[in-house]
Amino acid sequence: MLVEGSASLGVSLKEEQVLLLSAYLEKLREANRKVNITAYKKEEEIILFLFLDSLAVLKLIKEKKAKLIDIGTGGGFPGIPLKIAEPALDITLVDSVEKKIKFLEEVKKIPGLEKLKIINGRAEELARDGELREKFDYAASKALAPLNVLIEYAFPFLKAGGYLIAQKGRGLEKEIKEAVP
Repeated sequence: MLVEGSASLGVSLKEEQVLLLSAYLEKLREANRKVNITAYKKEEEIILFLFLDSLAVLKLIKEKKAKLIDIGTGGGFPGIPLKIAEPALDITLVDSVEKKIKFLEEVKKIPGLEKLKIINGRAEELARDGELREKFDYAASKALAPLNVLIEYAFPFLKAGGYLIAQKGRGLEKEIKEAVP
């Protein structure tokens, strides 16, 4: 199912990438049994609503060696599937929840994911850090906050000409109206 779904997105995965996603899926399901990492518990839901949604972001990334910050990454979405599908991406995962950071540190031990950068902190505080401010080509987030708030969180991280990739659900039209004067 995973390979077929990714192909329909126009994403081609090698066998080793599918194995990495499978290892990540297993760690996620195992952690979810002990601690709430994501609301999705069933394998099919995780693949459809987390993995494939994350992989869809690849269509928006023009430069394969780009720097991307995943704000409010939670269990690693969209950042980890993006890193698996496009290893050249320089990805930094940010979350303020300690239990999720501990989970991400375990995921980082999977061979092939060692180069992920993981930061525990609140985006609004980290945005003042000179090591992070205006350093990224892309800021991505999946269902973190209303769009107007997400814009405030993300823009300090972006280089001039950088892009915000905001994965949103229902109510998008209302959020856009609130975000754009």
